[in-house]
Amino acid sequence: MDHATDVAQPYLTGPDGWTFWSDQVDQYASQAVGRTYLTQPEVDRWIAHFRAVRDGLAKDGVEFYVIVTPSTSSVYPEELPEWMQQIRGATALDQVVAGAGDLPLIDLRADLIAQKTPDVHLFSWDNSHWTDFGAYSSWDRIATCVNTAYPDGPPLRTPSIQGSEVIGDFNEWASYGVVSPGADWSAPIYAEPLQDVTRTGADGVAQVVPGSSTTDAGTLPIKTTVPAPWTGKSALIFRDSMGGGLSPLWQQSYSPTWQMWHRYRAGFDDPESYRQYVEQYHPDVVIVQLAERHLINTPAQGAGY
Repeated sequence: MDHATDVAQPYLTGPDGWTFWSDQVDQYASQAVGRTYLTQPEVDRWIAHFRAVRDGLAKDGVEFYVIVTPSTSSVYPEELPEWMQQIRGATALDQVVAGAGDLPLIDLRADLIAQKTPDVHLFSWDNSHWTDFGAYSSWDRIATCVNTAYPDGPPLRTPSIQGSEVIGDFNEWASYGVVSPGADWSAPIYAEPLQDVTRTGADGVAQVVPGSSTTDAGTLPIKTTVPAPWTGKSALIFRDSMGGGLSPLWQQSYSPTWQMWHRYRAGFDDPESYRQYVEQYHPDVVIVQLAERHLINTPAQGAGY
């Protein structure tokens, strides 16, 4: 195909210097343009899987919702290489959303696109993740959806901020020789300090950190607590590295949170079922956060609750 040499490289660069993974990571480039997509049986498996999880959890009195965190290419398609912009089509996320029906699946793309400005990056030009400010910018949508689906009890809150600030340059492609266009990692400036968070790792060591601190995927599995969670509920959170930006808000909303890797990464083997996790932790809420690019890793037939 045209540009086969381009997508065989580790990364691609857009006209304004934004960098994207090529097909070497979850077929990112082909997913971004809709060349790699799901078959109808694969879409059906995703829907049946999440329905089984939702219904099983509901029988056990546990709330459930899914957040699909979008790829940079879904929010900033204009920053893709020009040849990719010209051939973009429907994506796997479009397919899953179209079939989701009454599933508690939250699609954040439209809200994030509406909030883009030239001055503040919701995603980074040299990192494949959304920035901390990008994650915060999605929270009001998440809170609205969750509070509508589960109106009983104290709601999720969206804390006020006093704007944003650039806190660094986290160049994910530096090892490939990519030169960053400059620091652009934006973070919210909270109007009021968030509660300090106690984080306890798998080794049992506890650490108290400021409430605005992100919990990196490299620390998982991890437990967090705060003195006065906004909802008064506990949450078992299955997430990936995109969950880092959301972690400060989860950690203020729920206590305890138990955060661990989700099972939808290629080659990830998790012998435990959702029911076994619930029997171990007894959460009030189960949250699945998965990056859009992981949707090609379709769950196995019948692998529900």
